[in-house]
Amino acid sequence: MRAVAIGDLDFIIGFRLSGIDGIKIENDSKFLDEFKKLSENKDVGIIIVQEKYYIKFKKEIESIISERLYPIVVSIPGKEGKISKEFLLSSLIKKAIGIEIKFGEEK
Repeated sequence: MRAVAIGDLDFIIGFRLSGIDGIKIENDSKFLDEFKKLSENKDVGIIIVQEKYYIKFKKEIESIISERLYPIVVSIPGKEGKISKEFLLSSLIKKAIGIEIKFGEEK
């Protein structure tokens, strides 16, 4: 399984440079179509969603993935957002699989 990031160009460029595929969203109307395609792809295990899209389409995203074990959906702020405690890696893992993992000191 692979991870795929979905968001605007500024958001996905870093993921692409690190070897993670990225789907560029040029306007809001295309987001749900692309998200549905990703969620139906059996090869995709994690979808990394830019926070602004997750907030805007939260109900639709949760409806699409509610009956599925995979993919796991992770919302990460873009340049316009701030990373809160909720977005610490250990918190995301605990939310996704129910196991708390400590990576050293988190603030």
